[in-house]
Amino acid sequence: MDRLLPLIVMALLACFPMQPALANPASLEELINERLAGYPLTPDNKHRLAAYSELKGDFSPGANTISLNFGDLGKMEIYPEHVLLKIGTSRVFSMDRRRLHPQDVAMMNESLRLLFEQISLLANHDAHPDLIYFVDEHLAKKNLEPFEKLYLRHILIRFGKYDPQRHMVEFRTEWLPVKTYEFEVPGNEGTHLVKKPIDPLRIQLDEATVRGFYLMSGGTVYVEDVERDVFYASGEYYTPNVSAFKIFLQQLFTQTTTYVVAEERTRIDRIQANRHEAAFSPVVAQVTPASIAARPEGYQQRAARAGESLSQSPVKPLYSPTAWMTQMLGLLREQNALFDRDVAKFLIHQPFYPELFEHLTAEEKAFFERIRR
Repeated sequence: MDRLLPLIVMALLACFPMQPALANPASLEELINERLAGYPLTPDNKHRLAAYSELKGDFSPGANTISLNFGDLGKMEIYPEHVLLKIGTSRVFSMDRRRLHPQDVAMMNESLRLLFEQISLLANHDAHPDLIYFVDEHLAKKNLEPFEKLYLRHILIRFGKYDPQRHMVEFRTEWLPVKTYEFEVPGNEGTHLVKKPIDPLRIQLDEATVRGFYLMSGGTVYVEDVERDVFYASGEYYTPNVSAFKIFLQQLFTQTTTYVVAEERTRIDRIQANRHEAAFSPVVAQVTPASIAARPEGYQQRAARAGESLSQSPVKPLYSPTAWMTQMLGLLREQNALFDRDVAKFLIHQPFYPELFEHLTAEEKAFFERIRR
């Protein structure tokens, strides 16, 4: 059973069938696009929500809501005009697109980010923002099913390399520090473990296609963009090239699963160790300046005597004074307005421009620099 665990863990997301109320992928995709279009979520949050909704969304016609269950981590309800996100058992965040308050938007985005970072296939793994944005922007339009996209997104963001000059992201199996992979095959006396050398494979994502290369045989497979506006397209069109690419992805999945799961186990162990260390730290992790200020008069003096730190808290706040920048950039990107000369000229002359510049992608930075000069 332990040998089967890596495949079982990575296949969990693929084992949840869609509800029959939205059996037609096109209608599901249309509903998800309509629901998410009106919310100023960050592009990576929106893409991950769309893919997860296609994969595991539960649509309730009576309540007119899409429900997303993240297990013990939380649950989300996407209504036509508002969103509710419950984290754990007690924390609830909401966002109403008829009355979008910046703080609500910032807290929702940050809560989603923290939630996704706890799910390996949905995490960004501290990758460079340019790489994340490029993968989300261009993988979204490829004619693949949601689990295939999520796994491919994980591989490209976690192990891929972004080339801004060539406008592409590349991954090669030879970059992983493993040369063999294992799988179980049936035999006369039950299943037995087989070890095989990894066949060198290469993935390339660009603005129009995602290509797979069999480096030993020289074979190439590819999938192109769909001809419609999407967040995450369902794989409802099975052309011969799509079928060939699916076979390539299955081989990539088989050869990389063991390493990916082993790395995820290491990551989880590290997170649990950090939590254990924080629990026994002399600094009270839950204490923040805001929570101190809200407590009764005299508490600060008592807390200081008890050794609690009021100025350095390991808890990252859900909202910061500059969080609005990523929300604004997300909205401008959706409208393709960041490459508008008038918009760029306006932003360049604002006092916050130097900090805003750091949130731009490489292509956006180059455009803004040309306008500034």
